[in-house]
Amino acid sequence: MLVVLAVLLLAFGAKAQDHHTGTAGNEVILRDNFFPVQYVDDIVKNESGMRAGLLFDGVSRKVVWEKDMHYAYPIASLTKMMVALLVVEDVLNCRSDWSDEVVMKRRLVKWVRKRRVTYTVSESYTLDGLLHLAMIPSHNEACNTIAKYLGGSVDAFVARMNTRARELNMNNTFFSNPSGLPAKRDHLDNSSSPADLLLLSLECLKYPEIINISKIGYAEVANHKRKSVYRNHNRLVIDYENDVDGLKTGYTRNARYCLAASSGKNGHRLISIVLGCRNTWQRNAIVADMLSNYYERIGIGRLGKPDDLLLARHHSDSVGPVGESTLPVYTYRNVWTNEKYYHRIRNGENLSGIAQRYGCSVRSLKRWNNLRSSRIYAGRRLVLYKNVKKKVAIREEEIDPGDSREENQEEAVAETQDVKNSTEKGNFQQKADGSSKPSYIYHTVQKGDTLWHIARRYKGVTVEQLKRINKIGNSRGLRPGTKLKIKVTS
Repeated sequence: MLVVLAVLLLAFGAKAQDHHTGTAGNEVILRDNFFPVQYVDDIVKNESGMRAGLLFDGVSRKVVWEKDMHYAYPIASLTKMMVALLVVEDVLNCRSDWSDEVVMKRRLVKWVRKRRVTYTVSESYTLDGLLHLAMIPSHNEACNTIAKYLGGSVDAFVARMNTRARELNMNNTFFSNPSGLPAKRDHLDNSSSPADLLLLSLECLKYPEIINISKIGYAEVANHKRKSVYRNHNRLVIDYENDVDGLKTGYTRNARYCLAASSGKNGHRLISIVLGCRNTWQRNAIVADMLSNYYERIGIGRLGKPDDLLLARHHSDSVGPVGESTLPVYTYRNVWTNEKYYHRIRNGENLSGIAQRYGCSVRSLKRWNNLRSSRIYAGRRLVLYKNVKKKVAIREEEIDPGDSREENQEEAVAETQDVKNSTEKGNFQQKADGSSKPSYIYHTVQKGDTLWHIARRYKGVTVEQLKRINKIGNSRGLRPGTKLKIKVTS
């Protein structure tokens, strides 16, 4: 009996050693027939800022850093990577087509004479448009619509998601819905481990259709009524557009902030999985530093800075026919942007005092927080938007006079004249009977957007034109989520 007990203890100790999760210098460790783990020191500076994660080198096929990568945690909208995978597989297997028209129904709420009214809106999208909505602005209803269309019902599609996870050997993964929203009970939340999410990411990277969507910084998605522009929740594909090309972000209260990021700098593929960060800034900083530190370690160089990318983006357009660089001159300007803040209400405070403290109006505080009265309670958190300056690199010939502290009257008059000329000529579409009508799209204001930045994204659009069409008096009062009407060149 003692001999049998000793054998069992030895076996248990060996198994525990195989599942060891601490650092081991440069020792190569094989875990559960998974990719070998070969630690590289000093890649991640803030391990305590996350619950779990890993960094995978796609060239050596090794995990070069990890923290609890075989433990399952809530994953929120990282779930949508599995949705994207099933959509692409169905299209390639001719079960559906990108151009299929799918009706998405949404329940909206509005107040009519102090009464809450709920109504349903039906919008028709292509399957391709729905996948853009799911992957870029992380639209939850788009995922439910995809599930009903491809699976017949949400439950049937979720069953397919779990079956596909088993086929990919994602044995620590569970899906209860296609969107990643919290379940009625915490233990039923969609969950997975960094190791399983790595397997899913590698499978998604086999399909260019997924990467071509996940790397988009700003996407224009159209339905049968209008077009809207959405910003990618993964800020890294905007800040490092030449290096980072995916994949998906996620957030719920239980999951916290998560990110599955992929980078192909100089053809060297890295995949970073991070779960359970405290906020978006910490999450993005951890992943960006992780990728940059490892690229620097292997001699490729750090991820490009946003300002460097701005110069590089225009460099190819500015090289003459003989190869001589005619790179335009750039200057740095302070640009006003809206930043989101929170204020925790203390005993004795009122809206008037809070508004005075932050330099806003009581009406704005009510609108930002959906308050119908001025009564507030201690302990509640209020949302505030504050205008701050950020330094950006701008081409001198594209500087908007309105963003300069020094008024340039001649340029302002010229811009006004351009607006008048464009109004007189009109960017119009001709009807069959010879009459004309303007062509418009809608832009959804994102955090950090200014009228000047929005105008630069669209050909022939100026700040004054945006103000006039949308009846904007104060350009510094843009609120994230607002839809702006934009007249575009046909």
